[in-house]
Amino acid sequence: MLSSKLHMNADEAEKWLVDIIRSAQLEAKIDATERQVIMAVTTQSVYSQIADKMRDAISATRQLVNELDSRMSDSSAPTSSYAPHRSGGAAAGSGGYAKRG
Repeated sequence: MLSSKLHMNADEAEKWLVDIIRSAQLEAKIDATERQVIMAVTTQSVYSQIADKMRDAISATRQLVNELDSRMSDSSAPTSSYAPHRSGGAAAGSGGYAKRG
């Protein structure tokens, strides 16, 4: 059937199909008696899938950290916005904070 759709004889179509399977590096075999192509479906183990996703997540996190580091070093703003504000209105020796009651 495939050979007629491709306008080839059966031997040419089989050779063409074998070449496609080899070039795509598929796991498949041709059953000549049944005239079928049997393709194996390969699945990755759950462990491998998780390991790949973690590797990708670690790589993305490193890129984000590097980008943040470069933006922080390029910025002219102070490195910490949590420094206490010291004003003249606070009690002497209190470290800039007013004492309560």
